[in-house]
Amino acid sequence: MRPTLIGIVVRAILVALVVLLASPSLAEVLKGHVALRNGDYVTAIREFKASALEGSQSALESLGYTYEQFARTTAKNRGDYKSIVEAGIRDLLPFAEEGKAEAEYALGSLYDFQSKELEAAKWFRRAADREHAMAQWELGSKYLIGRVGSEGVDQDFYQARKWFEKSANNGEPLGMEDLGRIYANGKGVAKNYSVAIKWFERAIENSNRGALAALGSMYQTGKAVPKDKERANELYRKAADRGDYNAKGILKDQPLAAQGDAEAQHRMGELWLFGRGVVEDIDEGLRFLEKAADLGYVRTIRLLGYMYQKGWTLPQDFILAHKWYNIAASLGDDKSRLEREAVAKLMTPEQVGEAQRLAREWMAAQRKR
Repeated sequence: MRPTLIGIVVRAILVALVVLLASPSLAEVLKGHVALRNGDYVTAIREFKASALEGSQSALESLGYTYEQFARTTAKNRGDYKSIVEAGIRDLLPFAEEGKAEAEYALGSLYDFQSKELEAAKWFRRAADREHAMAQWELGSKYLIGRVGSEGVDQDFYQARKWFEKSANNGEPLGMEDLGRIYANGKGVAKNYSVAIKWFERAIENSNRGALAALGSMYQTGKAVPKDKERANELYRKAADRGDYNAKGILKDQPLAAQGDAEAQHRMGELWLFGRGVVEDIDEGLRFLEKAADLGYVRTIRLLGYMYQKGWTLPQDFILAHKWYNIAASLGDDKSRLEREAVAKLMTPEQVGEAQRLAREWMAAQRKR
């Protein structure tokens, strides 16, 4: 009698289970993942470590991930996460010293969690040099942001682009998304919206949610694509459905800003200026900030003063900085009053007079509205 298809499948599954259970390493990995799903980090670490010692690369990767999640969960619950991080470093260091990229990346993540930027960058670089795609993305992110305090690497957009490109070409969706942002914002490379869209679309094909929001912003402002608000909102909704925080904020704040909510307008302005989820757009950001300022929203008015004082995204102009700080101070903002006094020390009496005139004219115009 010939075996049925169901019989063949059942026997194949049984054979696979026998092989799995006969392999201590695979059995330990399975136990580790079950424990991890149940939140039993201690058991998961024990099983993954045992399997990693037998040479399992996937177990080593899971070991690093488990230590990081254990530390984050413990920190969230105000527990002793430092001892967990230290234990993770002790367990992973021997593997890293053998040149195993998974352990090098995990060490970088643990040091990053401790805000030890120099150590984190060192281990990310070692793993990145071994073509670890996530380590390459992490290293690119370090160069994009620059130093945190006195630690880390100097901001270098060229290096950021290089490592994002390596990560993207090694199949990491986060690398694809951030490479798209690099091209869209023109940092470390000539601005090229068409190339940016290509990388955003590749990231989306690989289930990346951030690229959905970024591409949506390009449809909203009409960058290399026809301006299409409906298409933009569709992409924002898809990103939000996948859990993207920035897309959720956009969908919440856009209608509020349109109704004249100054706080929502301020948030939208910062979102576009900083490129939080969207492709950076200074003009769009200023449009929202000016609306909030016209409504007398002090945080926005102080921010405009800061932007002109520091020459951040706008040409440095002490007269306009003094003007905006003066307006905010007149609305009761003590921080702006102090900044106004600091700026005034860098100005001539004539310049201060001009700034005061501009502030008076602005306030008079607002009273007529």
